[in-house]
Amino acid sequence: MLKLSPENVSPKVEHSNYFKCDLKQTKWGPRIIKDIELILIVEGIASYCSEKTGKLLIGAGDILFIPPGEEHVFEVNTKEKTIISCIHLELLNKKGYLKQDYIPDPLPKNLTDTKGDLFMHELFHRIADIFTKNSLFREIMLTTASKELWLRLNEFWSENYTPITSPRVSRMIDFLKANY
Repeated sequence: MLKLSPENVSPKVEHSNYFKCDLKQTKWGPRIIKDIELILIVEGIASYCSEKTGKLLIGAGDILFIPPGEEHVFEVNTKEKTIISCIHLELLNKKGYLKQDYIPDPLPKNLTDTKGDLFMHELFHRIADIFTKNSLFREIMLTTASKELWLRLNEFWSENYTPITSPRVSRMIDFLKANY
């Protein structure tokens, strides 16, 4: 089995969307999917439940990683406005994570808090937009945008991850530490 490092992914987006949940569609599952699914909670609250993870609550700015082959239920809370964006993909074209053609290294976290990364929402929205339109370079743009998304997520999953702060915020923190 190929250990797939972040810089070697060449994602193939199978499906992408961005939508406000309504009362007609609030629960998906129990289901088993055949590809990787990433779900960004743009606004509102959702939950994910599988035998492996138990029940996870997901809030705005969180990204859920659903591995293929895992039976699960995904549900949104309709008591408040909920907007989600989903991307189904394989990390290598004509290869399958479920078929064990590769394994991502590092392994993705089921739930990633990305509130500090302002580009995540933009990337999900862009991928959904590219997916729904015909374009001469559609597949290349999808691969490029989803690769950037995967690389950004891998920064969160890395053992060496430390949140990036602006130089101004760093100076303020240093000042507070020195003068406390």
